[in-house]
Amino acid sequence: MDEWKDNFPVVDSFRNAAGQKIDFNLSVYQTPSGYTVKADETEESKCDRFGYHFESFATDSPFTALWDLRGKIKKELSIKYLDDYGEHVSLTHDEIEGRLCYSKEDDSIVIETDGNKITMKEFWNMISSYEGFEISLKIKSV
Repeated sequence: MDEWKDNFPVVDSFRNAAGQKIDFNLSVYQTPSGYTVKADETEESKCDRFGYHFESFATDSPFTALWDLRGKIKKELSIKYLDDYGEHVSLTHDEIEGRLCYSKEDDSIVIETDGNKITMKEFWNMISSYEGFEISLKIKSV
């Protein structure tokens, strides 16, 4: 029943928008309802960045979840959401996508985007330049 384990990759690599190689460790979690595949950026690949994390679920096969996961990774790595010139961080094209996660270093929730973290204070400072504009916020599951 678990023959797939012999053929399932444990690492994968992709290029981000800047052409940097990003390496991931892959893991699979099987549940009664299907398979969750997770990709966590390796410590070596992160260097001093916060790092990327992705996951995908499929009911039929871990390879279906892996296929979807690879699509998510390629899409997200191809887009650079932030410009970080000097001390000021700004949006590259008036939108941001990322993941809400806990940062032990900051002891708070941060936004992970472009493999980096943005504290809530940095986020509010960044969007303060959009005062008077409309905003849409969508929370979605992984």
